[in-house]
Amino acid sequence: MDNDKIKSAPISPISYGVYQMEKSVTEELQLYCEELLNDPYRVKRKCNKMTNSHVELQFSATKEISSIVVNCAKQMAENIFDKLPSDLEWINTPAWVNYLKKHEFIAPTELYGNDLAFFCIVKVPFDIHAEMALPHIREAINPHAAKHSLFYADPLGKVSTREFVFSKEDEGVMVLYPSSLMYTLSPFYTSDDNYIVIQGSLVIDTIKESELE
Repeated sequence: MDNDKIKSAPISPISYGVYQMEKSVTEELQLYCEELLNDPYRVKRKCNKMTNSHVELQFSATKEISSIVVNCAKQMAENIFDKLPSDLEWINTPAWVNYLKKHEFIAPTELYGNDLAFFCIVKVPFDIHAEMALPHIREAINPHAAKHSLFYADPLGKVSTREFVFSKEDEGVMVLYPSSLMYTLSPFYTSDDNYIVIQGSLVIDTIKESELE
């Protein structure tokens, strides 16, 4: 992974990272996600009250999908958070694939018990400019369509957000952030195709970490 492809920015008192996958890797990921959608043996992700997403088609990632996104997230973490030991061990945690339909959304979600979380944009079926031009979006006090939001407390204790909106050209983008942040995704309205977004998390192996000390 090239360091110049990774961007980071402060969210006091934490940081996040944004990475653009190579086109060939993105296309491979898209293919695996389409295969998963058509797989009769796919495993539907179990949601509890804290991870309810209001997404009908939500499945556990296959090992091929997990291998791509988790390894990418691990490399991002090691490049962005320079205080991490170079030989730090990670525990593999399950990733899942959201196939969002028109009007579906991901409710505020916090991945308790993890260290870092990520989401990856696999397929964008809409024109974001057409989304933002819709009357009910354009005339809203806080216009948003297909908006990914991270919620955090600023130094004054107020709830603030870091927001991301992606277009077709952004397929293959991954965002890595501390798992203590709440994450949401608002609906889109102009396409009948699926908006494919992968989510997952990383956990530091605390046993290995203690051995390093």
